[in-house]
Amino acid sequence: MAKPSLSELFFAYATDFLTAYLTEKLSRSSKTAESYRDALTIFRRYINSELQISLLKFKTEDITVDLILDYRDYLQKKYAITTVNQRIAAIKTYLKYIAECDTKYVSISIKIDRIPSLKAPVRIRPVLDDDLIRRIIDEASKTRKSSRNVMIIILLYDTAMRISELTNLKMCDLFLSNEDLPYIHVRGKGDKERIIVLSERAAQYLNKYIRKYHSRGECEYLFYTCIKGNNDKISNSTVEKMLDEITARLKAQRITDLTSIHPHMFRRSRSTHLYQDGVPLEQIARILGHANLETTQIYAQMSKEKMKKIIEIEKDKLVDPEWDEDDEIARMFGLK
Repeated sequence: MAKPSLSELFFAYATDFLTAYLTEKLSRSSKTAESYRDALTIFRRYINSELQISLLKFKTEDITVDLILDYRDYLQKKYAITTVNQRIAAIKTYLKYIAECDTKYVSISIKIDRIPSLKAPVRIRPVLDDDLIRRIIDEASKTRKSSRNVMIIILLYDTAMRISELTNLKMCDLFLSNEDLPYIHVRGKGDKERIIVLSERAAQYLNKYIRKYHSRGECEYLFYTCIKGNNDKISNSTVEKMLDEITARLKAQRITDLTSIHPHMFRRSRSTHLYQDGVPLEQIARILGHANLETTQIYAQMSKEKMKKIIEIEKDKLVDPEWDEDDEIARMFGLK
């Protein structure tokens, strides 16, 4: 049997796919490219260790629907459904790239792309109501760094930012001089940028916070901590720890039975409240920085479930293989 040419090998396109196609053509972030690298690496290890096929013999034409379905079953034994879907989606995207490079693989790409994603069970995640949010802010006002902690909670809810977006906020990202339309500039996932307009209350608190903590240009970051005399941005874990302490206080007072209150709950709660107030999903998606409207619809579904409950009440991991020749080949193809 003739040895396959390099262009016939499935993993031969990986380097260009990861280093040029994803980041340059699709404008994906380096983190996203790394997640694709991990997905392809896990697949190549499956081909190598489970199917006992060398990377120098595994061709693109060997990709079949049955093979991918078997691989999906294999992943389900190790990962959550959402992770499995992400791993398969990475292979689909990679196959589309191969088909762009060589049209003879278009039919294979189309067949694999038609494999439906697994349906993950819908979990109704808790939403913070207005009263509980007020209680959280009240408890934050009693903490050691009360002004900072209250400001963090107000911004998390008011802007529905991710925790990493908040901790990365710099003073140059704030535009508060326009009293009619104060806003902040946010850098989100995949280095995507968006503008979030602040409410009047949030802008007032923010100006007050800045006068207290940035009167002398203490740090370029909005929220910072001082370690050994040096000011640097606050960590995500510092915010999470602060919320854990507040949760413990609220539980002690029997105000909530939530086991934890984490930063993302403010984002989810704000989104749900906006939807319940009649704000269109498209506008909510803009605020959240969602590229896909389906992601935003998760909040819509959840709020419907909550409303249904109200009506009813009122009515009544992988192991690395040992180093071998295929590992060397994988590195040559840009994989791990």
